[in-house]
Amino acid sequence: DAPDLGERRLHWRLALSHAPQATQSPDAIEPTDALLDLRLPRGTLHRLARSLPRSFLNSQADAVELHTAVVRQLDEAGRFALDGLAQRMPELHDDETLALPGHAQEEFDTLVARCRHRDRLASLLPSAFGHSDGVKALFKGPSGTGKTLAARHLASALSRPLYRVDLAATVSKYIGETERNLERVFEAAESLDVVLLLDEGDALMAGRTQVGSATDRYANLETNYLLQRLERYRGVMVVTTNAADRIDAAFTRRMDATLDFPLPDALTRLALWQAHLGSLQHVSGETLERVALRCQLSGGQIRNAALHAALLAIERARAIGPGELQQALEREYRKAGQQCPSLEPQD
Repeated sequence: DAPDLGERRLHWRLALSHAPQATQSPDAIEPTDALLDLRLPRGTLHRLARSLPRSFLNSQADAVELHTAVVRQLDEAGRFALDGLAQRMPELHDDETLALPGHAQEEFDTLVARCRHRDRLASLLPSAFGHSDGVKALFKGPSGTGKTLAARHLASALSRPLYRVDLAATVSKYIGETERNLERVFEAAESLDVVLLLDEGDALMAGRTQVGSATDRYANLETNYLLQRLERYRGVMVVTTNAADRIDAAFTRRMDATLDFPLPDALTRLALWQAHLGSLQHVSGETLERVALRCQLSGGQIRNAALHAALLAIERARAIGPGELQQALEREYRKAGQQCPSLEPQD
């Protein structure tokens, strides 16, 4: 098992003070709370300390910079350990806002708190709860409602890298190969304490079927393996799906949190339009309010429309105006096979 909070504190003191490049006594280094929150195995922890630059191992080192350096080393190790089976998701930018309805935002904030305090939560609960330090969350909702973006926000809030499992590289037609690939992903994610994203999770978590052939039997074996592995997973995992009804009920029971991502309401759509169009656009507030009220688009569709409006503005060498926004909306509705509502003011 991974060391608990108290043991990690002792290992960080030893690792930081006895690294070859350290320049001070063991008593002079005290690991920060951010370092202690990293649930790392003993060997990984000591290897990270040995790889840190000399400037981070003196008494004047900034705690934030030290934590950033450790996370950077974890990220590099993750790229090597998960190469070919999982992809590193891009860093979150400041202008990538997550706009959720009130109840969904509350659930998301609760999930962040659950992940941050999983060590302390496990120490307070009786043994009847079993292993409660792993967190598995299911994000379900229609396409384009911000499930993947929410996973990136979660990883950013926890100061962890986010890796998305590559299903094309993981799933194999050969018996037992899928399980071996998944085990490699899960072990690496646990040992490096990164956030793991299983996008379109219904592809792996489909319901079990009656055994009518050898194919059905081996498909059920994959499902049973995944059920058992999720039960003992000690890291943070996010599963996203827009077809939650296809997921086996046994997987749903093993999820610690389930977040519904509905289509945005008018207020959320207005916030999304303002965030995606930016401050350089020349669309009046009244026009944006009408668009948010009448055009019931998902967050992904709003992003696509804003992107096309910006492209039109670049072609015309001017800022985004009502004309560009109107054309972008009409294009997005044509893609969906629907009629764009009128944006003219009504008496």
